[in-house]
Amino acid sequence: MDTGERRFEVFETTVQQDIAMCKALSERNLDTFDVPELEYAQDFAESNGYRVNPETETLEFSYSDPREPEVPPVYQHPLSEQVEELKQRNILLQAKNNALSERADFIEDLCSRNSNIILSMITRFLFWFLLKLEGGDTMMAMFFAQRVILGKTLWNEAPSRLQDGVKEILVDDE
Repeated sequence: MDTGERRFEVFETTVQQDIAMCKALSERNLDTFDVPELEYAQDFAESNGYRVNPETETLEFSYSDPREPEVPPVYQHPLSEQVEELKQRNILLQAKNNALSERADFIEDLCSRNSNIILSMITRFLFWFLLKLEGGDTMMAMFFAQRVILGKTLWNEAPSRLQDGVKEILVDDE
């Protein structure tokens, strides 16, 4: 029973009192109908229609679209429930976003702290690879000689296997 918006001194009534006030309901057997308790004041105010879905026994509302007033009504769950569901999904998505952000920060931090280690590993791999190529010793000796000339490496920091070759190149350059 739609009692409308309540104003001034309003007293809650029981289901039996509501049924007694409505002649059509008071003449029926109580087992043949149900009286749901509704808390959808905003939905009633904003909708242009409502119904009880007999399959789900839930209240559904229709809301008009001001851009398309000719469109027939589409009944759906109350907007207040949809908004609450969206709020919960938003909280969940924010938590997931924060977790992903923290994970990205962790990986970035890990990479920045270990960048020298990674660079060293890549350099060692390239060094090993170039040594395996034909003439690799000469190429690597030239590489280290260039680093010595540029002041990035000291002569004695070159691998012992290459030091003679580096010395020879440096002596020839002078």
